[in-house]
Amino acid sequence: MSLNIDQIDEYMQALVTNAKALIRESELLFKKKAYARSFTLSHIAREELAKCQILYAAGRRVIAGIDVNWKQTMKRLRDHKSKLNQETVSNAALCFIGGNEQVYNDAMRSFKASSDLRNEYKNNSLYVGVSTDGKISCPERVIDMARAQRNLELARFAYTEEINFQAKVGKLSKMDPTQLPDISKVDSMTHSDHKAILQAASDILQKTPKK
Repeated sequence: MSLNIDQIDEYMQALVTNAKALIRESELLFKKKAYARSFTLSHIAREELAKCQILYAAGRRVIAGIDVNWKQTMKRLRDHKSKLNQETVSNAALCFIGGNEQVYNDAMRSFKASSDLRNEYKNNSLYVGVSTDGKISCPERVIDMARAQRNLELARFAYTEEINFQAKVGKLSKMDPTQLPDISKVDSMTHSDHKAILQAASDILQKTPKK
């Protein structure tokens, strides 16, 4: 299955709409002190928003005339850890664009371990589990008010950042390829190349008025 640019635009908008609803419902559960399930919904909202960046990357390849591995892309859109990895990378990129290169470097070094831990918390917010030493974990014992509140705040942040990003760059279908950074060598980029692309994107975003 493949998607055209118009479908990607529609998909990204639907993801933002769904994430907003998930955050609202998470807030309602938080107010009722249902912290574990509040955590679950805010976590899923973050995953939905991470999918926007996976789709954006695919769309940029389409615009640049670079082949998209749609089988792999669709798999990433379904895979929980892939979406969490994407969120970490996207947040790291925002830090770099904001001038904090050290946070970017630290996040890129540890993103897999971070994603594994967050996926584990998501599972623990839903299911009763048992550890290797035989201890039983119940959702309400694993997810307390502070953890649920922090995750809700992160979901709100991710939502705001995605809304701002989409407002700044506009729809993929309306982009002018001549005004975009060259990503023709995206598949062979080094770490330094990736930073250069982020810097170019930052320069363009700073010059582009909101749509």
